[in-house]
Amino acid sequence: MFTTGQYVYIPRTARHRLANATDEPITVIEVQQGDYLGEDDIVRLADDYQRS
Repeated sequence: MFTTGQYVYIPRTARHRLANATDEPITVIEVQQGDYLGEDDIVRLADDYQRS
């Protein structure tokens, strides 16, 4: 469980998923590193929202 101001580093190629286990709204700020910052290299393993 995270609180305000905390962060998590997710290594490249790591499988991960984010969920809010509370009724409170959350704000997520994603910061990408590297030469290429596009989103066409994302592989969705499961997507409840049917995004492409």
